[in-house]
Amino acid sequence: MALGPHNIGVSLLCPGLVRSNLVDTTLHLNTSGSAQPAGGPFAVGGSPLEAGMDPLAVGERVVEGIVGNEPYILPHGEFKDEVAEAFGEILQSFPIDRDIDPKRQQFEAMRRQATTEAKRLAASIG
Repeated sequence: MALGPHNIGVSLLCPGLVRSNLVDTTLHLNTSGSAQPAGGPFAVGGSPLEAGMDPLAVGERVVEGIVGNEPYILPHGEFKDEVAEAFGEILQSFPIDRDIDPKRQQFEAMRRQATTEAKRLAASIG
């Protein structure tokens, strides 16, 4: 949002499981760089190389998100309920019975206004 006034869009890509050899490669290394025994967490369910999303589909979703100036690019719809649950837990963690310092409250109101304006500007660019 801070870059919106400069006509620069920024998106956060959360790719999820993509068919690549990245996981298989890292599963065979530990922090010392030596090989780990075969198997690991994917020994029973197959490899991420088999289960992951097609890299071309992820790439197409990335292009779509960039063109649409989307702040978040989330190719895997199956994570929606899990993310909603996590955000619910975060929201439940906010204190509701505490006084707020008036100076801090004024500052936060200005910050919220700046965020709202940055979102509006970002939306007008896309």
